Amino acid sequence: QAARLLERRGLVVLISDLLMDVDDVVRAVRGLRAAGHDVTVLHLMDPDERELPAQGEMLFVDPESLLEVPATVADVRSAYRDTVADVLAEWRARLGAVGVGYDMVTTDAPFGVPLRRAFAARQHLP
Repeated sequence: QAARLLERRGLVVLISDLLMDVDDVVRAVRGLRAAGHDVTVLHLMDPDERELPAQGEMLFVDPESLLEVPATVADVRSAYRDTVADVLAEWRARLGAVGVGYDMVTTDAPFGVPLRRAFAARQHLP
């Protein structure tokens, strides 16, 4: 939809938590790339989403099945971090495969840095 609204080629920066289907996002940004736009995705995450620093017992809920699983955080932390790393790697690989820049940004870091990187990367393109 954004590709139809943009009359001239330019830089499109998608800022999102990416809590959505990878295929849907790839399809959308592929359309933007086909229209000649440079695209960068800034994946916004809270540091706690990456590290799972909580202690004690937690109730984990599968967002698709709504299955609730009680667990001790210390018992699942390592597997959780591995899963997050896999998800980030998938986003990076899938977006990179269609020529889209990707940067994971935490909410505790200055936002200007990744934006400047996105603009700087565009300046180096032909």
